[in-house]
Amino acid sequence: MMKAIYTIAFFLCLGTFAQAQQEVVSACNLPDGGVQITFDYSQNCPASPGSLAGLANIGFHSGVNGWSNVVDWDAATAVNGVNDGSDIFTVTLTDPTTYYGVAPTEYNFVFNQGPANAGAPWDAEGKMDDGTGTACLDFAIPVADITEACLVSVHDLKLTNAIFVAPNPFTERAVINIDNANAEVFTITLSTLAGQTVRQVTGFNGTQYELERGDLSAGMYFITFQNAEGKFATEKVVIR
Repeated sequence: MMKAIYTIAFFLCLGTFAQAQQEVVSACNLPDGGVQITFDYSQNCPASPGSLAGLANIGFHSGVNGWSNVVDWDAATAVNGVNDGSDIFTVTLTDPTTYYGVAPTEYNFVFNQGPANAGAPWDAEGKMDDGTGTACLDFAIPVADITEACLVSVHDLKLTNAIFVAPNPFTERAVINIDNANAEVFTITLSTLAGQTVRQVTGFNGTQYELERGDLSAGMYFITFQNAEGKFATEKVVIR
């Protein structure tokens, strides 16, 4: 009888575990290939350190098939979680097999604040509750469990606003022009190839932004304009 009770309790815990993960993250299949993973920060593990609230982008530290073929959050090829404006972050993997170098059967991942604070990336984390409210666990989503089709393709997350950078490359300053006839409000983020945020401006609703080099090192960067709906447009910027 005692063994039966333990068995029932075990499966009840598994059910609670799966339900908790479902509330925090979800995944869907993109209509043009790949997967999209959504993380609801409002359901983040209570015991996770720091805060990811309000960050335009967060680090996606991931691997597959039991944490093999890991792509570090700051790898040159790493993707970020993009905030839709309400602290729901979306990760888009357009070609997971190429991204990890192996066909996934399970996605393993956690989030951090790396793009906003590369010096202390793990001072804020995104994980799931272990069911007790006192400990956190990594996320794991089996590919077989991803059965829903995404309602929005990755291409639908991109703005149609054209961006022009001149001069590009530049040495001291560049002018970024964006087609913004409706005075839409954007967050402007300048990030490195590794996804580290080095500059960020909020509340921009103009058509021209002047980028000063300041203390930036020579190299390639990405400048991203993101609206309140989470849609974005990105352009490469090169500093000599």
